Amino acid sequence: MPREVPRLFDSPSRRFASELEYRNYLIHETDIPGLLEHNDLYVVIALLGFSSPERLLSILRRGGLEVTDDLGAVWRISRPAASSHGEGCEEFSASLCLDWDNGLAVFYTDCRKTMEIDKFLMPTLLRGSSQMDLFVIYPSLMQRVLEALFAQHPEGRLVQFTARTSPGSAVDGTGREPCARAIHYWGVDGRATYPEFRDFYGTAISSAVVELSRPATRIRMSHAGTLALCSGEPRVFFDLLEQHMIPEARRQRSIVYRTKRGQVPVGASRSPRSVPVAFPLTIRLNSPLRYYEVSRGLVQTLEADDFQVLEHMEEEGSLFLHAELFDVQRVSRFRIWANEDHIRLLPGERTGLSTMLRFYEFVLAQVDPYAVLEA
Repeated sequence: MPREVPRLFDSPSRRFASELEYRNYLIHETDIPGLLEHNDLYVVIALLGFSSPERLLSILRRGGLEVTDDLGAVWRISRPAASSHGEGCEEFSASLCLDWDNGLAVFYTDCRKTMEIDKFLMPTLLRGSSQMDLFVIYPSLMQRVLEALFAQHPEGRLVQFTARTSPGSAVDGTGREPCARAIHYWGVDGRATYPEFRDFYGTAISSAVVELSRPATRIRMSHAGTLALCSGEPRVFFDLLEQHMIPEARRQRSIVYRTKRGQVPVGASRSPRSVPVAFPLTIRLNSPLRYYEVSRGLVQTLEADDFQVLEHMEEEGSLFLHAELFDVQRVSRFRIWANEDHIRLLPGERTGLSTMLRFYEFVLAQVDPYAVLEA
């Protein structure tokens, strides 16, 4: 008789006060090594621009997902399978950890990435609401995480990575002329090979697979807020989450959430009036933005990424760019100002968290892969 596959995410008869408490439960009270004999453990991090459980429930239901158990700060969610699969079967299931104070939703699942996760979860996170999107694991963050892992585990190996660049990137390599490149590398010498690709081609890392030998552990990371423990010691994986990914997700969401425009009351209480105020989103560039890069195609590149350029003005010399953009996917309008060192985004009335993160990803992909959100 075949051994029963361990069900890591069967709902326990307890409640959780935080995502950290749930992580400790997974480490100490479940059989993660047993799970990893059959499936990978995936963690998907999303940022929320709202704090309403009812709104999140509505978004999940529109995506075909149901909350089957409310365990406090953890929801058990699933998508029932079609009747042909048999009564009680599920096409997708996960534990959703909610950090309302910091606007984070962290999904833990043992479903397959290219099948159930991409089919049932990702569309909900990417298109479910203008106030929800995936955490961006940008290249400089991924490099910091890799450096920290290899400092603690000198024997560690980078066995797979993907690195990309674009013709308009402000990062130049020492090798051939700039063009769009995507490098997918497999090899035990990835730690030495990636810097060579980066320096020669100007590429930036967007996904990585790391193998450690003490303890034997395999971890996968991708830029779209997704991590996976493929084998080995769960503590290493959860330490990576706690020390790097969760704090950065909170920082990223805090910066985007503070970006807004509105009215502030001033004057005496008997004759109140208000003045307009704006808190723009600031993206700091690692490499100076040059005039010829803007004039030779930035507007066309924006259009290709579904950012319609309604108007724009650019000045040579000390670069200055001003543009009004329309996010075709999210139906929202916003303005940007740019100089050599920064790009600032001023949201419109309907500009949500998703538009701002989408524009930041555009900057990473087409302008400067090492740009960072600035508090």
